[in-house]
Amino acid sequence: MKYAVEQRSREIGVRMALGADKATVVRLILGQGIVLALAGLALGLAGAVAATRLLETVLFEVRPIDVPVYLGVIGLIAAVTLLAGYLPAWRAAVLNPVDVLKAE
Repeated sequence: MKYAVEQRSREIGVRMALGADKATVVRLILGQGIVLALAGLALGLAGAVAATRLLETVLFEVRPIDVPVYLGVIGLIAAVTLLAGYLPAWRAAVLNPVDVLKAE
């Protein structure tokens, strides 16, 4: 996320120069991170369910689909996604747009 924000710093500077407030910039960057995380969760959950069906014969006294474990992993990934997106978003939101636009 940090790299993506750095690559878009000029765009963010233009947005802020045109009137975007800090909350808008943070929402923009967090939204991008959340979309990526949701795509990864969907693919990961589909792969996990498919893998448990294949490994069902070697699982002894364990349910193949353990909902609390899946929910815990989803919660952990959501927390990491918010943290990984919020820190670069906050740094981008507090930058002075004039300095960002002069940098290149």
